[in-house]
Amino acid sequence: MCGVILAGVAVYSFKSLDNPYPEHWEDTKSQCRVTLANVMNVDVIQDILLQVLLALAYYAILVTVMRLAGKRLAGQTTTFDLVILITISVVLQTTALREGVLNAIVFIATVFGSHHLLATVCARSQRIRTIVRGCPRPLIRNAHVDYQALASEGLSYEELLAGLRKLGYSSPEGIRIATLEETGHISAIAMERDERAQPVDQAGNLRSQEEA
Repeated sequence: MCGVILAGVAVYSFKSLDNPYPEHWEDTKSQCRVTLANVMNVDVIQDILLQVLLALAYYAILVTVMRLAGKRLAGQTTTFDLVILITISVVLQTTALREGVLNAIVFIATVFGSHHLLATVCARSQRIRTIVRGCPRPLIRNAHVDYQALASEGLSYEELLAGLRKLGYSSPEGIRIATLEETGHISAIAMERDERAQPVDQAGNLRSQEEA
C-alpha cells in the first residue's frame, strides 16, 4: 500500500513540473549532439580519404598495365585486346569503387585529377614521359623492316602492313622511315625519287653508289 502511494506521489510530482528532466540534462543532450556530429564528420572524412586512396591505386594499376602491355595496345588494338582491357578496368573499378554517390564523385574526381596531373608532368619531364609512355621506335628504315623492333613491341609483320595501308602504303618499299609512336600509331615518311635508286645495307642505311 505504501508503495502504491509513493508511486502516485512520484507521478503527480513528475507531471506538475514544467521540465521533467534535471536541469543539467539539456546541456548533456547538447554535448551528445556535438560529439555525435564530430564522430560523423570524422567517419565521412575517413571514408573520403579511403576512397581517394583506392582511386589512386586504381589509376596507378591501370597505368602500369597499359605500360606493360606496350604501345601496341594503344594504337593497334584488336578486338581481343579491347575485351581484355575492358575486363581489367571493370574488375579494378569494382574493387576500388565503394558504394554511395559521394564515393562515386570522389572516385571520378580523383582519377580525372590524377590523369591531368600525370599528363602535365609528362609534358614537362621527358624522363617521366619515357617511363610512363615509352619512346618512339623506328620499324622501317629505307624500306628495310626491323623485325627485332617488331618483336620487342609485340607487333607482327601483318599488323605493320595494316598500319601502313592506313597511311596509303601497300608495302615497306619506298618508305624512308616508319615509326611506332608513343601513342601506338604508326607514322611513315616516303622516300624521295633519288633515294629509291640508292642501295641499302642490311641495317637499312643508304649506301652511296661508290660503296655499292
